[in-house]
Amino acid sequence: WVNHYFYRMIGFFAVLIAVKDKKRLWILAELALASLLINNLHCLWEGWMQPDHRAGGFLGFYMPTAGALAIEAALLPLFAVRAERLRDRCIFWGMFLLAIVALLYTETRGAWIAVALAAVSSGALIAQSKRKCLAVCLAAVVLLAGGISMSHSLQQRIVSLTDRDFQSNSERILIWTSAWHMFEDHPLLGIGVGQYERAYQTEYIMPEAKERNL
Repeated sequence: WVNHYFYRMIGFFAVLIAVKDKKRLWILAELALASLLINNLHCLWEGWMQPDHRAGGFLGFYMPTAGALAIEAALLPLFAVRAERLRDRCIFWGMFLLAIVALLYTETRGAWIAVALAAVSSGALIAQSKRKCLAVCLAAVVLLAGGISMSHSLQQRIVSLTDRDFQSNSERILIWTSAWHMFEDHPLLGIGVGQYERAYQTEYIMPEAKERNL
């Protein structure tokens, strides 16, 4: 628990404690946005230049990159709507559209679904600006459709979302079933941090599971 929620968060806590000047906080936030922008541009480069490769950005692996992009895609529209200056609004909307395309190139279907669900809640929060919301949604749809139409691998990934015979899908259903059995046995406190691998592989894994070392 200390490793996950304190040690790995020390940098964040240090900033909260040490930086009191609002101007410096804004500088740090702008640097964070710049780092995200650079990583997203790298994802786009990977998507264009390596069409058979799942974009992972500078993190090197598509899963954490897709997770970060999903968070970006959910938050940036809120930042854009609440920004006071036109320049800031344009930057946030631009980064949002870029994040959507970069997320597409990670080919991570779970993150796609997460963003779709987050878009509903974000849309409800920014409904006061319906025209802007509609314009950005249309732009996102156009970009997504364009990216998908140019990539056969993306088309295959989207079609695979509803294919129950697809190995990744069938294995996930078995894992979710195992997780539900864990919940039934330990509904309040769970099985403990770091105990999932042992419990899954020795007690809860389904007989039909093919990937037995998760």
